[in-house]
Amino acid sequence: MGLFRKNEKKKGSKNDLLSEEIFGYMQSEGFFPEMEEKDKGETDISRIHFKFQGTNVTLETAEGNYVRIVMGFDLSHSDTDYFNLQCAASQIMYEMKAVKIVAAVKWIQFSVETFVQSAGTFTPFLKPYLDILSEAVGRHRILYSEFMEDKEPTCQTWEDELSSAEDNAMERAIEDAINSHGNKTLKN
Repeated sequence: MGLFRKNEKKKGSKNDLLSEEIFGYMQSEGFFPEMEEKDKGETDISRIHFKFQGTNVTLETAEGNYVRIVMGFDLSHSDTDYFNLQCAASQIMYEMKAVKIVAAVKWIQFSVETFVQSAGTFTPFLKPYLDILSEAVGRHRILYSEFMEDKEPTCQTWEDELSSAEDNAMERAIEDAINSHGNKTLKN
């Protein structure tokens, strides 16, 4: 038993291994990642910081092979219209189901979250996830600008169109159900 202990290396958590493997992949792909040091009392979340197309990005890993990629931006402008900001965010999340957007008073975050089996199953998707986030950020900026140019709550118009489309879909489903039963009488 003593021989085995002498050669054993102290192993980190599965999460540490996952983040180290992703970190190594990112280095080999030229991302210039930086691993954030964890405090002793901190939860088991590993963070890797890097830039993608000039934007700061954080990749987080946690127990259970959970991976989250986040692009965050400060909202330091005093003229930020939070209603239109949220409307644009809602529309992007409706259009791009994989993207989550959280906006607060001083910041906005765009993220993609997933569970992976291993770093090897995740790394082929890193660049597509980053492209999805970049697309969401760009699309959000365009929508927000369009909402601001209208100078009226355009979000309500979008919500009305969505509600109308949902109502039409429900009406079609009811009609289809009625038509599929034809004139058959229901029996007890």
